[in-house]
Amino acid sequence: MTTENDEGKSDNEGQKFVPPKDGSWLPRERVNEMVGEAKDLAREARAELEREREARIKLEAKLEQGNTQEKVYTRAELNALVKDEKISSDQADTIWEKQLEEKFERRLDEKLNAALNSSNAETRVTTELNQYRELVDDLDKVGSENRNKVEQEYRYLVGIGQPYSVATELAAVRTVFGPVEKLRKAKASLSMESHQETGGGKTGTGKTPEFQDTLTARRKEHYQKMIDDGMYKNWDEVKEELKYADPKVMRAHGEKV
Repeated sequence: MTTENDEGKSDNEGQKFVPPKDGSWLPRERVNEMVGEAKDLAREARAELEREREARIKLEAKLEQGNTQEKVYTRAELNALVKDEKISSDQADTIWEKQLEEKFERRLDEKLNAALNSSNAETRVTTELNQYRELVDDLDKVGSENRNKVEQEYRYLVGIGQPYSVATELAAVRTVFGPVEKLRKAKASLSMESHQETGGGKTGTGKTPEFQDTLTARRKEHYQKMIDDGMYKNWDEVKEELKYADPKVMRAHGEKV
């Protein structure tokens, strides 16, 4: 009990404070430490809650947008998300069912694409073989030289493991005659050379040649210069004038009359 003396002062005034030893009193420094520790724990708890909230929002957004292909969840992973209260049990079931549907659709697409590719390949093989038949007259003639070459190559390909198929036949034909486009160009070139050697009145394209193309290179150059100099308006005037030229002179200069 605190009492006052005659001068009005407390008996305890001026005495040093002595903390009780029963543990009921804490120093200010310790109190400040405890407050700081509590604040740190609160901040960590809030951060953890925020991370969980963001993860849940992202997952829900993926579900709403149907964008679950980036991550394929196992049943165990979905159960763990439900246990951690990041998604609901209904959401887990929705993800699982959607993944099964997507897996089924992928397998169906793969089968359809394989069937389509096989059909396209067969069409291409048949088309290309028919092109070879058009370019090689005796390709299907039993006993012909070209047919014998193809059959020999076909037996070789089968002997090294290729299947008995139309595709293998095409491979044999291609090996013997080369790419079909190259064969087509070679045959067209040969046909043009043959036509030119026979002196046909038409060009290799089947068109009648222009008048100037019937002249020798020297005379063509000569009249072209005269046209350029304005002495002739065009090749029609040259042609009209040469109508009256002596055929013997024309032939002597190598012109066709």
